[in-house]
Amino acid sequence: MIPYGNALINTTAKTVECQHGAGECDANVWELCAVKWFPSDQHLPFMECLTHSLPMGYHDEPFDPKIFEDCSEKAGLWFSRLKSCHDKDAWAIQKDAADQTPDDHEYVPWVEINGSHIDEEKVDLVTAICDAYEGEFEGCSAMER
Repeated sequence: MIPYGNALINTTAKTVECQHGAGECDANVWELCAVKWFPSDQHLPFMECLTHSLPMGYHDEPFDPKIFEDCSEKAGLWFSRLKSCHDKDAWAIQKDAADQTPDDHEYVPWVEINGSHIDEEKVDLVTAICDAYEGEFEGCSAMER
């Protein structure tokens, strides 16, 4: 998972401009830090909490850090680690996300499994994930494949 969206990066000026304003860029950094430092069973609940806690739409200013602190506590993330990453590594982590985001993506979310784009309007995403998964997962075992 790469929280980056349709952002535009300027490596010379070291700036990132997000489609939905500075608030989106800031939230992306919090999420990128969660992905970097915590396992999926913690960072995914953190992101789900943010989905319910952050207002949608364009925002010129970063969101109140208390929102991220509350969601980190709910998800069991160590907030001081998250905040340190957010405050010290914002440029580097956004640059890395830009490098990982396919140049040819046309919309978000842009889903890829093992490097191949999945069109969610033509393919059932859960089936595609289960077909690609090379292990045992309870959620997939009940599916006919």
